[in-house]
Amino acid sequence: MSYWRDTRATLRGDADNRHCAMRLVLLYWRAETPSAIGRRRGAPRGGMTAMDFSTREGRKEQGTLIQRAAEDAGLSLEGLARQIGCSRALIYQYVSGATLAQPDRIQQIAALTGKPLIYFYGGDAVPDNLGERLHGLRHLLTAQLTPPDLPGALSSCEQILALARQAGDARLEVSTRLRLATVLLQQGEPARALAALDIAIPVLCQHGLDACLPAAEQNRGHALLALGRVEEAELCFQRVVETGEWVARWQGYVSLAAVAEHRGQYARALAWLDQALALEAAAPDPRAALLPRLYVAGNVANVQLACGDFARAARAAEQAGELAVQAANRDQYAESLLTLGVCRRESGTLGAARATLEGAARWARLADDRGREAMAWAELAATLVEMGRYDAARALAKDALRQGIATGTRRAELTAHLALTAAYDRAGLPQDARYHAAQAWEISTLLGQPYAQAVALIALGDAALARAEWEEARTAYAPAFDLAESLGARLPALRAALGLAALDDAGVTIADLLTRARDLGAPRWLWATLLRAGQRAEADDLDAAEGCYADAIAVIRTLRASLADEVGGDTYLEYQLAWEPYLRLARVCRLRGDSARAQAVIAGAAWPPLDALEAQAL
Repeated sequence: MSYWRDTRATLRGDADNRHCAMRLVLLYWRAETPSAIGRRRGAPRGGMTAMDFSTREGRKEQGTLIQRAAEDAGLSLEGLARQIGCSRALIYQYVSGATLAQPDRIQQIAALTGKPLIYFYGGDAVPDNLGERLHGLRHLLTAQLTPPDLPGALSSCEQILALARQAGDARLEVSTRLRLATVLLQQGEPARALAALDIAIPVLCQHGLDACLPAAEQNRGHALLALGRVEEAELCFQRVVETGEWVARWQGYVSLAAVAEHRGQYARALAWLDQALALEAAAPDPRAALLPRLYVAGNVANVQLACGDFARAARAAEQAGELAVQAANRDQYAESLLTLGVCRRESGTLGAARATLEGAARWARLADDRGREAMAWAELAATLVEMGRYDAARALAKDALRQGIATGTRRAELTAHLALTAAYDRAGLPQDARYHAAQAWEISTLLGQPYAQAVALIALGDAALARAEWEEARTAYAPAFDLAESLGARLPALRAALGLAALDDAGVTIADLLTRARDLGAPRWLWATLLRAGQRAEADDLDAAEGCYADAIAVIRTLRASLADEVGGDTYLEYQLAWEPYLRLARVCRLRGDSARAQAVIAGAAWPPLDALEAQAL
């Protein structure tokens, strides 16, 4: 669930000055648009036709230029599509104005047809006062990065690239392409970021711009990791560490820890993080030292969360949040809230988890990080499932899924599918649950991430169990348990073991389940384990069964208490499995001849459907 980003360049000065600077540059640029310059001077040289890409007509103007460039180069539209590696349908959409051609596609078309980039934006020659325009755009881009205005920054990068290519300024072109890649990563678009870097890095080497290589490799590694290309990402981060420069080294170590975490190598991840933290002493100043501490704390929180140590993970996430505030790092603050929200959910404070994850989504949106925002919504949907709000959970998970697909954030897709699996399962729709569990398994396989694979297998097992397909459930739970055990991932191991216990697997003992559940400290899974223990004990030892059911109800009561102040009230008992401890304890009481206590148990639940069931039993 973690994302690793490069540190971003910050604009010096207070917020008011930054906003003032942005307004001044915007006013300058509006006054000095290329079309305005052309009209003022009365000369076509350097003029540009104003294209409004927010309208189909504006996009179609660019499409006409693409078609004309292809014809001038002796290419059909189909041949152009083959040469740049896209579908004919996409080229047709460009030409018709249905879709706006992205800057990397325009770059490919320009290189293939021999046209300058500025041609595709309405220009036909080197514009007048090019230096002034580039100067204004570069200042605008800096202002757009702090605080972030990512759509505006993308637009500025696109314009600078066009002008820099026309001016023959390779250094400016490549530095802008690096900034473009960083913006795309921040916006949660790793595939487009990787395409930009694959063009930029060879140019860096060609022009001897070695000082920019570590940042380029770092960003390339992030993009590859987000796309599941783990081995390639690791090679990038190793090259970053080998540069010997302080910032690059600690960033490289943190990123190598991310790779190790992705693979489920948690001890190795912590070792890499120790090496990153050891570099703090070499920081050029105290403020710079904040950054390795921030990223190390955030990644330690993720490792502890994967291991099932929710208390330590929460403390590390809180520390990361405090450091993010000191460093004025919005996206890492959102990340700390995301991790903290999951910790709170698993620790049983559901109302606090909901509020924290909503905060994570808001901060991610403020930072214009659509990938992390999708992840926050997906985790919030999973929390709503635990709260018993299945309709709201399904709607939110579907939104998160759409946004995850749009941004290429596979982890958000995975988490959304898992939330949908649980929501459909608890709502009694096993076929829908099965579909989303299968999608989660497919994504986890593509990611090549063992932890995600174990969780997806458990989802498949749960869906099969709901359909009474025992053997299919067993073939999912057994490998999930083995995988989780090998990773030291305690929560998935317990969940898989509970699934096997439901199938009366001889290799699972109640004593082991109870030990695991109590050590884990996850109330949701503790009461489920106590329920299973009571069911096993009921035939031979009513006293033991009674104690297990009473303990399960006490745990459920704490979970329900965390929802007391929620706007929608306490909805926890929408989960019908949570009725079982009440019903079974009441039955044990009746078997002992204590009908008054049985009625008190049901009345204490304060859930009318249970009253109706108790009346039927009587």
